[in-house]
Amino acid sequence: MILGTVFKRVVDEAKNEAERKAKNAYWVTCPECGRQVVKKELASKGCYICGYQENGNVSDRGRPRKPYQTHCPECGVKVITQQLHEEGCYICGWRRTGGSA
Repeated sequence: MILGTVFKRVVDEAKNEAERKAKNAYWVTCPECGRQVVKKELASKGCYICGYQENGNVSDRGRPRKPYQTHCPECGVKVITQQLHEEGCYICGWRRTGGSA
C-alpha cells in the first residue's frame, strides 16, 4: 500500500515537472541532443552543446559543424569529438591514423 502511494507521488511529480518545463519561456530542449538550452540562444546561435542549428546544422562560415560528442570507433564510448581527433580515445587508447579532420 505504501509503495503504491509513493509510486503515485513520483509519477505526479514527474508530470508536474514536465508541465513546468513545457511552460518555461527561457529554456527549451535541443531537438538534436535533448539537453536544456536557452531558447533565444538556440534560435540565434544554435545549441552550444552539440552544435545543432535550426537552419540546417551549419556554422556561420558555411561549413558543416562537427558534433560535440561522438562514439569511439574501437570501444564505442561517447567522447568529445575534438579530443578524440587530437589525443585519441581516453578509454581504449584508439588513435586516428593519417588524414585530416
